[in-house]
Amino acid sequence: MTARPQDLPAAYISTLIGAQSLNRLRKRFEDGLDATTTDDRIDYVTAWKVVSANVETMADEGHSLSSQAVPNGNFELLIASMMQGRNLLDGLQRMAAGARILRPDLDIRSGLHARRLHLGIRFASGETAAQAVYLEAMAIVMHCAVCWGLGRDVAAQSVRGPRLINSSAGSWLDLLSPVVRRDRAEVCIVYSEADAHLAIKPEAFGRWHDAIFAVYKRLVANRVGAPTIADISSRVRVALLQGAKGQERVARELAMSVPTLRRRLADEGTSFRAIQAALRKDAAQLLLLGDKSVDEIAAELGLSDARCFRRACHSWFGGSPMVIRQTLRGPHSALPEMTQSDISAS
Repeated sequence: MTARPQDLPAAYISTLIGAQSLNRLRKRFEDGLDATTTDDRIDYVTAWKVVSANVETMADEGHSLSSQAVPNGNFELLIASMMQGRNLLDGLQRMAAGARILRPDLDIRSGLHARRLHLGIRFASGETAAQAVYLEAMAIVMHCAVCWGLGRDVAAQSVRGPRLINSSAGSWLDLLSPVVRRDRAEVCIVYSEADAHLAIKPEAFGRWHDAIFAVYKRLVANRVGAPTIADISSRVRVALLQGAKGQERVARELAMSVPTLRRRLADEGTSFRAIQAALRKDAAQLLLLGDKSVDEIAAELGLSDARCFRRACHSWFGGSPMVIRQTLRGPHSALPEMTQSDISAS
């Protein structure tokens, strides 16, 4: 099958988490699947959610690929190490140093070579297909963390990936480069020397996961938006994912008036509000996987208050935030402590 730019092979994800886990977790998000997604393909955003849910379910950020479980929050410490850097080069070197303590199963290296900044990630031992997919997933998250830390999107100059991956069907590294050279057991992302000296900007670190996911969605939007998009609804979705705020701004970006935008969307059987609601629903699923309160999630989604989010949650998923959180995480996962308003509303 020819790879489409908006999705990944389901077999690629199941290589990492197993077919049974993929099928079980995918059912929790199937209402959010894109209409063009088939059973053997999975869209990028849903793939992120499924892998995130697998981490929560297993309580292992290493997906059982290491001799010992990797506690949740381990990667957060690595990102925190990077954020202490003076610039990108210093930040990545700090992260690599932290990985030697926190992730001895991985070999993360960073430095200037031939006047370009290299970031390499590989397992200290072993070379399996599951490890290869894991490295690609980790590389994507690291790249998104780099863009977040710099406060701007930077492009990879070149990308090399694990030889065990059949990239003709699509892979996560496609988000970074249309050409991935596969000749090794690691992932290597190369940035320009100018990017190496860009200053890392202080951020509100408590929101790192949501911020990185936002960068990831921009990568997906750029990838999806690369071909000519004929329908207006797809162009609106891409504009919103790229950060456009409000109907007026989206209309300007599409070079049309608001009435024209409304009319064109109506011709396609949808509306700006419906597209925006679908994106909010998509984001709500991911946020409910985490530990944020309903008040924090409501603010993140741009809703007026927690009560509005609870109503939306019942409309989207048929249950209260606490019930949906338990469903998404799985029946055996520990629930975070909820607020009294969460409990009374459920």
